[in-house]
Parts: sequence; C-alpha cells; structure tokens
Amino acid sequence: YKRTEGSDGIHYEFEARNLVSSNSEEDRYRIAEGAHFIKYSEAINTWKNYVMNHLATGVCELACVSCCLSFGCNKKNYGNIDPVTVDDNFCRFHKAALFKVVGFDPSKVEIAYAYFNAQNRVEEAVYCILIDHVWKSIVICVRGSLSLGDYVINLDLEPESLEIRGDEHGFNGSGEHCHRGYLQRAKWIMQDIERRKILDAIVSGERGTCKDYQLRITGHSLGAGTAAPLALMMRSKFPNLRCICYCPPCCTKRKET
Repeated sequence: YKRTEGSDGIHYEFEARNLVSSNSEEDRYRIAEGAHFIKYSEAINTWKNYVMNHLATGVCELACVSCCLSFGCNKKNYGNIDPVTVDDNFCRFHKAALFKVVGFDPSKVEIAYAYFNAQNRVEEAVYCILIDHVWKSIVICVRGSLSLGDYVINLDLEPESLEIRGDEHGFNGSGEHCHRGYLQRAKWIMQDIERRKILDAIVSGERGTCKDYQLRITGHSLGAGTAAPLALMMRSKFPNLRCICYCPPCCTKRKET
C-alpha cells in the first residue's frame, strides 16, 4: 500500500499485479517455484492441522514418529546449533508433524530449527528454518492463522510507517506503511534468528555446504503477511532473497519484496 494525502483525507492505494503468461520463462519458473515451496507452508501448520487431514491415522502416525525422533533419528549439527525444536508440546507432536510433511530424506530436505510457541504468546510467531538441497535454498517458513493469538495479530491492523525500519535495514521505507501486527511478528522472527545465530551457523558454520544457497521466505495467510516485511528487513544481508507469499492478506504488496 502507498499512503497518499488529499483534500478529502488520507488514502492507501493498492497497485494490482500483472497476470502471469505461459509464454514467459520467468513466469513458468515462478509457478514451479510456488508449487514446490507450498508444501513447506503446510508443514509448519503443526500437529493439529496434520491430524485434521488424517483423522483415522494421524495421532498414531505422529506418536510413532515422535518415538523415533526421541532415539536420535535425523540428528545433525550445523556449526553451533542443533536441528532442534523450541517450545514444542510434551509429546513433541509439532516436530513429528513437521517431519511427516517435509520428509525424512536429508539429501533433499533438512530441518535446521523450528519454534512452535506452545504457550501461544501473542507477540511470538511459529516458524521454522529448512534446508532444501534440491533447490539449494535455505527456507524460512512462517505459520498462518491458527491460534487465538494469531487472530489478535490479524486485528492489529493499524498502518505503521516503514521509514524507521527502512533506515535500520537498508531499504527505502519513505511513504510506505505496513500492517502493524504483521510487522511486529516479522521483527520478532528476525530478533529470534539473530539471537540464536541460526542463519550464521547454517551459512558460515563448520558444515559450510550451504554458503551459496539462496534464502527464501514463505508463508500462507498471516504467515505471508509476516514474510513480506521480514523479507524487506533481511534483503540487505541476503540480496538474492526471494519471498513467496501464498494467499497473502490484501494489505501485502511491494515490488521490492
């Protein structure tokens, strides 16, 4: 949205995106990219969503996976962090559901980190960081609306200026505004990543094989709304970053994202 002031007050203008063309190689690439990474937006939807989609067998499947993970399956080390999950429930079902959707083949996809916010703190976001070796990508996936706290964030829709954030993170935020709730979630994710030094460990750690990988940020619904400002704030450090938003809120639009 672009803020404009007229004689009749303040308005926020939205510019529509052009339709994709089957004759465009770039558009075909974008469609293939979107089709591939959408599964990660589904993967971060936690165990409740998995059970809803597998009513007859979901709980039993997750229980088996949880037991397997407890004995060390798929454990690796990325420099100074482990592929751990934070704030999971007692049964570790969130982590189990993430593995069930992403898969267990470390040659294709690996789980580096996941935060599940089991206490449902309003200001904190559920997200994970995956390593996709097929597309040579480090993927940050942000969950969409699922908890009461998520809906509180959706309702915190007062536009907040991006000018200060732009000065801090190296983009032009002059005259630009963002949904306040989504921006707060994006700021929290960035602070969590920096505090835990997750991306530094993956890109520059002892492992070293991911230093040339491209960073992609993705999410669905609220997750898409959070991914957009997060991408703006991280682009100065990762110039080739790509942001993939599925069913983004109508207030999510910026060419530089």
